[in-house]
Amino acid sequence: MTVSVLSCSKEGPERPRMAEACVSLDPGVLLTRSADPQEETISNVNLFVFNSDGDLEERRYLDSRKNGGRIPKLRVGLLTGVEYTLAACVNFSYEIKGISKLEDLKAYRYHLAYPDEYREGIPMTGMTKVTPSLQDTVVLRLERMMSKINVRIDRNGLESGVKLNVARISVRHSPRSAKVFGESKAEGSGDTFAIGFMKSGREADVLNMEEAPGLSRALSLYMMENMQGDLPDGNASCSYIQIEAEYVSDEQYSLPGEYLIYRFYLGERKGNFDIERNCLYEITVRPEGDGLTDAGWRTDRTGLANYQE
Repeated sequence: MTVSVLSCSKEGPERPRMAEACVSLDPGVLLTRSADPQEETISNVNLFVFNSDGDLEERRYLDSRKNGGRIPKLRVGLLTGVEYTLAACVNFSYEIKGISKLEDLKAYRYHLAYPDEYREGIPMTGMTKVTPSLQDTVVLRLERMMSKINVRIDRNGLESGVKLNVARISVRHSPRSAKVFGESKAEGSGDTFAIGFMKSGREADVLNMEEAPGLSRALSLYMMENMQGDLPDGNASCSYIQIEAEYVSDEQYSLPGEYLIYRFYLGERKGNFDIERNCLYEITVRPEGDGLTDAGWRTDRTGLANYQE
């Protein structure tokens, strides 16, 4: 995902002079299902130009709704041979105000009103230093502020007669906000959604459809970055995935309206609770035997009952 900055001025003397920088946005290509956010869409952009002292020189806001559904090219005046910092905040759906220095933008947090607030595209940001010269091209790379989590169910380890039918899957304790630039984490339990991005019913049924024998198709979840680091047992700010499934075996079954529940944290390794922005996580859940033992996750069996003899 790139923002291309092209110097458009003609040849001139070597002393600093005003050049016209032509800015275009290129979201790249990333395939996604229609029920999920449009990962490559750019609907609006806040563009900032800071001088070498970190002071704001220029700020622009473009909204596709006011330009026939497209983001037009943007031109900003820059001095050749002078260092600037260009920064872009994409798909925030509002004009960012109150920024006068680069440090203000680095400290800025983007807030979600609800877990899947991305109708106009996933929020993205990018920043780079440039020293414009005549006929120069600069690339400003954008990063998505959200993580994508692909989940599959591998039922090949289950005993004969054990059936799992996923009814709902959700992200729990996903962040309500994130720093625009730099590493970010939820600032306490009050900065998380108890129930974040969720799919249920027909949307969750993807996990009941086979891609290969015993292996389900992938279902995608999304959440803001949450870099909680290494912790002994996690805390109320750490995000996790919850799977709720109808369960049947030779000995037990799930009660009406109740489910067998699997809960598991994400992270690079055991004891790590980092979920990084702009990253794709591939998770395969493989219950084994009767499917009721804890195997890298926590199993909640309170919704199950025994068959009466």
